[in-house]
Amino acid sequence: MKRPIASILFAAALALSITVVAPSSADTQMLDPRTMLKLVTPSTPNHVMIYFSENQVNFRSFTTASNERGEQVACTTVGDTKCAPTLSSKWTRFGADSSVGNCTIAPESICVRSFGLIADDGTVTNGVPTERIHKSDGGVTSSYDGKTNIGFAGGSSPWIWTLGTGDKAVEYLLIGVLGQAMMIRGGAWDVADKNLRFAIFPIKRVLGGYGEFGMAYGCVATDNGVCYVRQPFAKNLRFKVALRLPISMSGWLNGRLRQPSAYVESYNANYSDLIVEADPAEEIVAGGWAPIDTKAGTLMKRRNFYASAAAAVQNNNYDVPSINPDDVEAVDTFNTFPEVLGDKALSNYLAWRLNTSSHVDAAPMPNPGAMPQPTMTRCAVGTGIQGIVATNAAVYDPGAPTFDSATSTLNYRVAAPHLASDGTDNLGTYGFSMRADLIKCYYGLSSLPTSASVSITYGASSEPKVSTVDLKVTHDWVYLNASNFTFSSPTLKVKLAMPPAPTPAPITSPAPVGAEPVVASAPVVVKPVLKSITCQKDKKSRKVSGINPKCPAGYKKK
Repeated sequence: MKRPIASILFAAALALSITVVAPSSADTQMLDPRTMLKLVTPSTPNHVMIYFSENQVNFRSFTTASNERGEQVACTTVGDTKCAPTLSSKWTRFGADSSVGNCTIAPESICVRSFGLIADDGTVTNGVPTERIHKSDGGVTSSYDGKTNIGFAGGSSPWIWTLGTGDKAVEYLLIGVLGQAMMIRGGAWDVADKNLRFAIFPIKRVLGGYGEFGMAYGCVATDNGVCYVRQPFAKNLRFKVALRLPISMSGWLNGRLRQPSAYVESYNANYSDLIVEADPAEEIVAGGWAPIDTKAGTLMKRRNFYASAAAAVQNNNYDVPSINPDDVEAVDTFNTFPEVLGDKALSNYLAWRLNTSSHVDAAPMPNPGAMPQPTMTRCAVGTGIQGIVATNAAVYDPGAPTFDSATSTLNYRVAAPHLASDGTDNLGTYGFSMRADLIKCYYGLSSLPTSASVSITYGASSEPKVSTVDLKVTHDWVYLNASNFTFSSPTLKVKLAMPPAPTPAPITSPAPVGAEPVVASAPVVVKPVLKSITCQKDKKSRKVSGINPKCPAGYKKK
């Protein structure tokens, strides 16, 4: 039986050095949402931050061991055997965080095999791993057995990869971690789900009094004497990454990717390589300060925000942790606070991320029937990654799309503010990659059609907007992409365009000799009538057009 890994890993058990030093550089202007909200803390009391952001994770390889009595130990060196998993140990829970390294140095581990830039003609310019950071990280020695799924995948430490040469060289930090856990139940191993976080960051170095494994303002990572400051992605880039993973990695991945395509290549009996091609996607970041009323108070109690903000409360305004965009509660939380989150984004910037779904130890949302239920199980057989769903939305459903057997559609909920941080409309992107054998299983097909329809519904009473997109196949993986839809909280439904059943040829009698030929009349095309309404919120007004236009959340029809 599998268990969420978040409940059994002990990130706090590892004592990391904390260095609070701000880089004296203009490059720190890519502010994280928490910092942005702190700059606009309300002048009146009794508010709480609500914002959605990828939680920063530890990127140091280490192992842990613990038991039900609350005892635990952390091991950060390869030679430390205190945390070695064994059924005869006094420990009953074992965890490992394996940092993503370089496959050339540590091939039997989670690592990057290759990283490159794809040109318009399809050619790939490969990057070069030029520097390892966190050199004192001893890593995790691979004990993973692909046949039994027992043991831990190996880990090393992150590398900087360089694309280009001379003045045109750009450094990228490829950084991530695979969380793993095993428990002893009834004298046998119970292996938990593996939890992946991986990202690509263009970086610039800022020198200063930084320490290895430090956490400093404005740095995506630090090393001895250097802060790696996140830089914006250049436009119109497409990357190709080969990421080595244990073959037992299964389920779905979520990503901040635009137009992703993916496939898997076998490496050996224990590991396989996931190859992903994708552009960086614009990440729409939502956040705001909510008055602590009944709704906000319920959220704070459920997510334990009162305790987590105890050291950062000023004037009874609570500075609290973020909610992951793929958290099981994220979409419903966004829709609970439209007046705080639904109008304008905090920021819009390009990102390249790939994650497994998040898990939270929180009570169910109210009205749990409204939440998506896991339905991608009937055909989800065997091991390996089943698919990737990518969107630029501020929040999105975790894991796989839900399969609706009544409509034969794969449904996926997303949400984001109507407007970008600069006041223009936010336009959504959606990318979907799935193993071809699973698509065929759901639809009972022996071969795949060449297109699919994507419908976008904004509520039970709205008219769906339907578009047809090409369905492409690469290395037995199917992928499609949709874009340029507007927010607030649409549901996207993907349906394969099934080939029509053959129609028997009609039996006709020959026309009488001398009869005038019958000319078919041209079909009458009825154009939809577009309506326009004006919506107002305080002193702001917006014009909304469509077949059945509706005002955005927080606005009223004028």
